[in-house]
Amino acid sequence: MNGPQTENNFNVDVKNFGPIAEANIELRPLTVFVGPSNVGKSYLAILVYALHRALNPNIDGLVRVSYGYRSRLNFDRSKFKSIELTSELKKTTRNWIQSSLETELPSPMPNEIQTQIQNALKQPTFAHIRIKEEIKRCFNVADLDDLIRLQQRSSEMRIKLGFPQTTTSDILGFEFLLNKQNSACIGTFGDIQPIYSALVKSKSPQSIFLKRILELYSQHSFLQESFDLQELLANISDSIFKYMLQPIQRNAYYLPAARTGIMDAHRVVVSALLQGASKGELRPSTHVPALPGIMSDFLDQLYNLREYSRQRRNTKKITEILAENFESNILKGSVQMDASYEYSGPKFLYKPDDLSQDLPFARVSSMVSELAPIVLYLRYLVNPGDTLIIEEPESHLHPAMQAELAKEVARMVRNGIRIIVTTHSEWFLEKIGNLVRLSEIPEYSQFSKQNENVALHSKEVGAWLFKMQKRPKGSKVEEIEIDPETGLFPTDFGVVSETLYNEGAEILNRLSVNEYERNS
Repeated sequence: MNGPQTENNFNVDVKNFGPIAEANIELRPLTVFVGPSNVGKSYLAILVYALHRALNPNIDGLVRVSYGYRSRLNFDRSKFKSIELTSELKKTTRNWIQSSLETELPSPMPNEIQTQIQNALKQPTFAHIRIKEEIKRCFNVADLDDLIRLQQRSSEMRIKLGFPQTTTSDILGFEFLLNKQNSACIGTFGDIQPIYSALVKSKSPQSIFLKRILELYSQHSFLQESFDLQELLANISDSIFKYMLQPIQRNAYYLPAARTGIMDAHRVVVSALLQGASKGELRPSTHVPALPGIMSDFLDQLYNLREYSRQRRNTKKITEILAENFESNILKGSVQMDASYEYSGPKFLYKPDDLSQDLPFARVSSMVSELAPIVLYLRYLVNPGDTLIIEEPESHLHPAMQAELAKEVARMVRNGIRIIVTTHSEWFLEKIGNLVRLSEIPEYSQFSKQNENVALHSKEVGAWLFKMQKRPKGSKVEEIEIDPETGLFPTDFGVVSETLYNEGAEILNRLSVNEYERNS
C-alpha cells in the first residue's frame, strides 16, 4: 500500500467546551470518537465542522451569518513598509535568492515574518470573530456562555488549532479565547525555519506561487541595485500563512444523527417554508424556531443536490465509484434522485438489487435511509481532500454490516477523503483495528495486494476515548492505541461484556443453588 496520508493533519485542543473539560486531539485521515453518551463526542465533531466553515475562504460570506466580511485570511501587507532595510539585510537576501531557493531563510527574515503574522492575528477583523459566530450558528445558541462548561469557575473557553506537520518541535497554530463579551486570537509559534522548509518541499499551491516569485527575483538584474524587500517578505509571509491554514480550509460536510427522520421529512419541511415565505405568511411577528447550523446545512445540501449534480463533470469521479461500492456492498441496491419537483427539492428513492421497483424512503429499512446520505454526498458533493463527518453511522445496522461499513469507510480514506466518525460500535472499531493490522502484512503478499484499497496505516487512524471524570468535572479525551497483542482498541466495551458475563454466571449459579435446595 502507499504511505500514510498525513500531510493535512492538524490538532484541536479545547478546554471548558460543553461537557468537555479538556481534549487535545490530532485530526487524521480517519478519526474515531468513542465513549458513552453525553460526554461531548458530538460537541467536538460539530466544533471541527464549525472551524472548517469559519476558516474556509471558498465560503462566500456564510450567508446565514449576520457579519458581512469574507474569510480572506490575509494580513496587512503595508506593515512590511516599516521594516528597516539595512544594507546588510539587502545583501544577505540577494545572496540567499541567487544561491538556492530552498535553503533556510536568512537572518533576520524569520523574526520579521513571525512578528508580522502575530500582529495580523491580533486584528479585530481576523477569523476569531468569524469562528465565534459560526460556533454559535452551528450549535444554535445566542451566546457562547451556553457552551462554556458548567460546574467550573472560568467564564472562558479555549480553542487551539495546531499544525504539527509543519514543524519539527513546537506546534505552530492559533489559540482562540472566547467568551460572551469578546474574543481574542493569539499566535503560537515555534521556529519559522522548519515551516518554510516544509512549504517549499510541498506540492501545495502556496509552494508553486512562492517558487515563481523567488525565481522572478533571481532572474532580474535590478537585484544588483535595489529591490522591494518589503514586497518579497510580504509574499513569503502570505505563502507561509496560507500554507499553515491549508488543512482546515478544505470543505467539510456534516451528517447529523437521526438521518432517517430527516430523510423522511425534509421535503415537507422545505416545501412548507418556501411556500409560506412566497405567500407572505411568515410575518415579522411570527416566531420561526431556528435550526442548528448543522441541521440547516444538511437540509440545504439535500435541497440543492440537483444543482450540485449539474456541476459535476461528465467523467466519472472516484467518489462516484466509492458511492457505487457502498451501494453494492452495504445497501444491496441503488439510491436514486428524482429532481423534477420544483419547490420541495429532490425526492429520493431506493431500488433494491432484487426488485425492479423504486421505493420511497418511507417504505425502506431504516438502514437504507440512515446511510443513503453517505451515498448522495459521495456522488454529488464530496471530493478527495474534503472532510466528511458522520454521527453514528452504525445506527440500525446488524453487527455484520457494521463491520462491512468500517471497510467502506476505510476505502474512502484510502482514496483521499478524510473521515470523522462518532460511534458506540465495538464491531466497527474492531474492524478498523483489523484493517490497521492488515497494513503490516508485507506488500508483496498476495493477500496484501487483494486488500490494499482498505488497509489503513496506523498513522492514518486516530481513536479517541471520551471519559467522564469527577475533578475537574467534565470529560477528558485520551487517545487509545491498538493493543499489539490483541489488535484491538482498548475501550470500555470489554468492561460491559465482562459485567454481563459475570451477571449471567451469578444468575446461573443462583438457579443451580435453588434447584439443589428444592431437591434436597
